[in-house]
Amino acid sequence: MAADTDSLPPTVPTAKFIKNVEDYLAGRTPEAAIQALDANYRNYRLIERNLLQSKARQMGKLPEIQKAEEAVGLLMRKRDEAQELLVDFAISDQAYAKAKIPVTDSVNLWLGANVMLEYPLEEAKSLLAQNIHNCKENLKQNQQDLELVKDSITTVEVSIARIYNHDVSQRRSKKA
Repeated sequence: MAADTDSLPPTVPTAKFIKNVEDYLAGRTPEAAIQALDANYRNYRLIERNLLQSKARQMGKLPEIQKAEEAVGLLMRKRDEAQELLVDFAISDQAYAKAKIPVTDSVNLWLGANVMLEYPLEEAKSLLAQNIHNCKENLKQNQQDLELVKDSITTVEVSIARIYNHDVSQRRSKKA
């Protein structure tokens, strides 16, 4: 794990390594302990799947936000040059149309959830830059959480194996 991961509070609980199997099994059967660890294992796998889906969504959003920021930057440059902007835009997958965008001081941004707002160009650029920063930070946190979950999955797998092996050795020693 990276060194900077330790400086942030974890958003995912970590699995505890079982140092002494006999102490861990005190007062419970190996089967019950394995069942509890298996439930933790399934939970970690679910968390991992959710984090991977979240990462994919964020990775999809980032290029869109960056394109929008570039478009606002282009509108700002054309405004400063007092030039109309001639663009080709997609009507459908294979059909495009030409359009002239007059010099403007504002732009409409789609915020999602059926919400679109008009912003001054500078404010829109600032908002999009903040969204890019937030998206990158979310991806960074997501990656740290994924590393933590993968470590926890490994720890739980090792714990299950150690309890199982301990149980097998106990049964063998009782037979002998």
